[in-house]
Amino acid sequence: NEIGADSLGRAKIFLSSRISEWKPASDAFEFRRLFPLPPTMIRTDTDGGSKSVSDEKPFPLVVHIQPLDQTQVECFARTQGVLNVSEFIDALDRAFAWDFARRPLDISDLIGFWKEKGRIGSLTELVEFDMSSKLRPRAGRDEHQLSEAEGREGAEWLAAASVFSRKFSFFVPDDNSTESEALNPLGCLPSSWRDDQARALLSRAIFDSAVYGRFRFHHRRVGEYLTAKWIAARMDNGCPQYELEHILVENVRSRKVLRPALRPVAAWLCSGNKRWNQLVRSLVVELDPEVHLNFGDPANLTVDYRRQVLATLADSSRGRRRTWLQSSHDCLARFADPSLSLDIKALILDRTLAADFRIEMLEIVRHGRLAECHDAAISVIASPDEPDDIKQYAAMVIGAIGSKTARTQLHQIGSQLPRVPNRLCPSIVEALYPKEISSNEVVKLLAKTEPVREFGLDLPFHLKSHFESVLLPEDAGVLLKELLVLAQRQPHILHGKKRSE
Repeated sequence: NEIGADSLGRAKIFLSSRISEWKPASDAFEFRRLFPLPPTMIRTDTDGGSKSVSDEKPFPLVVHIQPLDQTQVECFARTQGVLNVSEFIDALDRAFAWDFARRPLDISDLIGFWKEKGRIGSLTELVEFDMSSKLRPRAGRDEHQLSEAEGREGAEWLAAASVFSRKFSFFVPDDNSTESEALNPLGCLPSSWRDDQARALLSRAIFDSAVYGRFRFHHRRVGEYLTAKWIAARMDNGCPQYELEHILVENVRSRKVLRPALRPVAAWLCSGNKRWNQLVRSLVVELDPEVHLNFGDPANLTVDYRRQVLATLADSSRGRRRTWLQSSHDCLARFADPSLSLDIKALILDRTLAADFRIEMLEIVRHGRLAECHDAAISVIASPDEPDDIKQYAAMVIGAIGSKTARTQLHQIGSQLPRVPNRLCPSIVEALYPKEISSNEVVKLLAKTEPVREFGLDLPFHLKSHFESVLLPEDAGVLLKELLVLAQRQPHILHGKKRSE
């Protein structure tokens, strides 16, 4: 009204809202009614005539914030008074906590945790902290009242509904909505909940936008963890153990398997000392011990149980070429424990086991920083009978956790090899250059590799990425000179045989 209809066409209008407050049908209609988009005038002929046409761009245009990258997180942390930003970033790396550091609000909460405790914490601590901080009303905001216990209960019910229905998005409640692919959050909460309680819960930062008109839990693992807590509450209230087994397990062709949608939840339920926790552990180790390499927080599992998981996985891989294990780097790191070093070393060196299982053991060593196992990695690289792909991961272990002695041993092995496989060479270079070897020695290793296939990516891609991350300007000229000499002497090494011809 103050701007006036004549000037409204020159105004830029931005409306900020949480995704749970924006009703895509009715609010968008009201927005277009109150602020109609003026027609666009375009020239239609040579004498200057014009006509008005409707703008085909979406109106209003709905956007949401992109995740912050590492540089932005560093800048934000510096402005928030973090004294040693590099130490804070390294702690995020070691804890695999970047999923919890994507929005400015996330970073602020993590910085508060960091300043208070001087560390980032385990995955369980991260989830609990993220959940409690995101369920609290924010200072200075006029938000609906909701107690901490109510917020926790409601979040658990929504998470359980999402996991059990295998629909991971909730639609924004809207009188005109016809959404069918997402859940109605009001129908997933306990029947005793009031509308104002539900509205308060949906406005909390634990939820984030999924797509237009929908929202979901900001972190997938938070939803899985809350579902496990919902089940735990049912068990504590007297739910029979056979019902829990029926929830988690199904029969497929006369054999028991964990229900695929509940594998992450089962991994969380293995932590604890209650009888039903023991039941879940026995089911998981019998039916699907692999879940601990990809879900939950393995750091909460006892060392004896982790040892049992390794033994079961090893038995199933014995005598096989592949086991097709699925894992995530963060779970492998959390599964690692110094007390398991001797067990993992024996599994790495056991050639009766499937190659990809032994690689998983090397990955546990690399991501879990099990320095006691580096001699097993050296033994693998030094053996003439080990496959190249296993040697590749063994070299990566030396680069990640190896001492100077281990890197020297790796250098000696690489120098004595008559041929360096193309898959192994980048791992050796990444482990040794520039800390252990010079540019000249890098070129000597490259001279032992096989010709790069035309359009081949393995050797050039990995070396390019490594040089971009570690090469200093004063060393670049020396390395380039050495590479040019090699290219003139053995052009097929760097450019591919067909291309050089």
